Amino acid sequence: MSFWADDDGEEITVDVKKVDTGASKPPMFPDDTHLLVRIDEAGWKEFEGTRYVGVRSIVMAPPQYEGRIVKKSLYVTDADPKTKKEDIAKRRLKARTDLMKMDALHKGRIRSGGDGIPTDEQLQFGLIGAQQVWTMGQFTPKGTNEPIQFVKAMNAKGMVEVSKAEVKRAAVMQTNAFAADLDDDVPF
Repeated sequence: MSFWADDDGEEITVDVKKVDTGASKPPMFPDDTHLLVRIDEAGWKEFEGTRYVGVRSIVMAPPQYEGRIVKKSLYVTDADPKTKKEDIAKRRLKARTDLMKMDALHKGRIRSGGDGIPTDEQLQFGLIGAQQVWTMGQFTPKGTNEPIQFVKAMNAKGMVEVSKAEVKRAAVMQTNAFAADLDDDVPF
C-alpha cells in the first residue's frame, strides 16, 4: 500500500487552494509597540522573479511576545510588486535607507564592504546577531478590511525602552485575543 493512500487503499488528493493546516495567524502587535529583536536571518530572497533582501528576527522582549518572528522585506534593487510605478524610486530609497540604518545600528559591517550591492555573506555577517528595538505599526490598504503589520521604526538597543506599560498593554491584548479564541464549542 502507498504511503499516500488512506486505510482503504484510495489515493489521497488535496485541493492546494483549500488546505487548512490547522495553524492560526498570531494576533498583530498593537500599534506603536516596541520590540527588542535579535536578527537571526538575512540574505537575498526571490519571489516570482523579484529580488529583495529578507531579514528575519526573533522577539526577545516584552516577555509576552518572546519567541515570535518578525520579517522585513527590503526591495533595495527590484521594485516591490505592490508599489505604484510613480512611487518605485521613493520606496527603493526607503528600503536602502532602512538597510543602511540596520547596518549602522550593528557595527556598520555591510557598508564598510564597499559601494557595490552587498552579497549574502556581507548581509549575514553584517546583520545576524544584531539586537535592535523595532517599533511596529499597522495600516489597512485601500480596498481591503485586513490590516497589515509593518516595522515603522528601528533603533539601537537601549535607545528606546520596552516599557512596563507596554508589557502590561500587550498582556491585556494577548489575554483578549486568547479569550476570543475560546468562544467555540470545544468542551475542554
